[in-house]
Formats: sequence, structure tokens, C-alpha cells
Amino acid sequence: MWQKYKDLIGSSVVSIFGLFFFLSSFSIRKYGDMAINSRSFPQILGILVMVFGLVQILQSVKVLTAKDSNTDQNIIDDNQKHSENSPISMKNVIFTIVLMITYAFLMKPLGFLISTFLYSFIQAFILYPNKKKNFLIMILVSCIFTGLVYIVFVKGFSLVLPQGLLG
Repeated sequence: MWQKYKDLIGSSVVSIFGLFFFLSSFSIRKYGDMAINSRSFPQILGILVMVFGLVQILQSVKVLTAKDSNTDQNIIDDNQKHSENSPISMKNVIFTIVLMITYAFLMKPLGFLISTFLYSFIQAFILYPNKKKNFLIMILVSCIFTGLVYIVFVKGFSLVLPQGLLG
């Protein structure tokens, strides 16, 4: 019985977290008068998390309201098999949420470059399948990702990002 509502509950928590993340972004100090400012990225991220959560809620409701109970059981069995073999588990979702919160708190003291590199590396570590972890690739991708995001926001959007330890 509990297994039947697991996706609905999980996706509801994700949607609520996205809403919290979006609303919290309004407390970020706004730099500049441009349309894209220091709040933009967190707001976009919060909206995306909410949208993905709502899509998952709709899919869960569709499964729950299916008229044929036999079809329901087959879908639930398929979902269980998928979740057992999937590298993305509820544990990974919880780690990701904790990591995002930690990233937000470490942004000011460590600065954008260090905290973003650490976030992207640890996130890759969480999401990569155990047998395929290549630390050199994860470090390289984290460096490139951090550098590209920095260039886009600082040079492209003329935003000031927290310098932290490097300032």
C-alpha cells in the first residue's frame, strides 16, 4: 500500500522544496538594475524544480487513478524494478537537497568558484554509477562547468559573484 503512494509523496516534497527555494531567492541581495541579476539563477532553479516535481505528481496521479488494478500493479512492479536498478534513489535525492542547501550556505564564505566546484564535483559523485566513477573526468567537468558559469555571469551578465576566500 505504502509503495503505491511513494512517488506521489516524493514528488510532492520535491515541489515544496522548489517553492521554498524560489521564495528564499527573494532574500538574496539584488546587484544591478538589469533584468538578469543575482536572484535570477536561484529563481530559475526553484521554478525548474517545482515544474519537474509537478510533472512527477501528475504522472503519479495518473498511475493511481488507472481503472484497471492489474495494470496498476504491473506499473508499480515496473517502477520498483526500475528504482532498484537506478543510480537515482531516494537517498540520492536527499543527499542532493542537503548538498544544495550546503552550497547556498557556503557560497559567501568560500566564494562562487570554490563552492560551485565543490558542489558540482560532489553532485557528480552522488549521481555517477558506482562502477563508472572516474575522478579525473569528474574534476575536469567540474572545473569546466564552474569556469563557464563564472564567465557567463560575470562577463556576460556583468554580475558580481561572491569572492570568498579568493577575494
